[in-house]
Amino acid sequence: MAKKYSLPVVPDKGEIVFCDFTPFAAPEMVKRRPCIVISPRMNSRPSICTIVPLSTTAPSPIEGYHCEISLNPLLRAPFDNPKAWAKCDMLYIVSITRLDRPYRFDINSHRCYYKQILDPSEMKVLEKAVLCGLGIQPEYIYL
Repeated sequence: MAKKYSLPVVPDKGEIVFCDFTPFAAPEMVKRRPCIVISPRMNSRPSICTIVPLSTTAPSPIEGYHCEISLNPLLRAPFDNPKAWAKCDMLYIVSITRLDRPYRFDINSHRCYYKQILDPSEMKVLEKAVLCGLGIQPEYIYL
């Protein structure tokens, strides 16, 4: 099925987007799923960004590179759980042509895309989990 919409610019850091991971190959992500953008917009990278995929299924066991986040407003089914798990050990750098925003349907059954940003306090927790997924301990980072 052809995608009807893709983002014209790199989304903001912390923005929740959907990524079409096809034609990646297992054990990589291989389907369309929600993600969180973790890279800022950079002039030198006008059409790519780094994302962390989300899952509505809790990992077993939960590791330091997993991060539970709240989704408000809820995404559309089958991702309509108020909680999701960021898989911070599975970072992807993707073209924005793979991305689109969440959407709802209006009263005329037209798609209405909207921008959804992760709460800044949850973004800090997610960034620590990303460091853990990369094998970097936050206390060793000097800014």
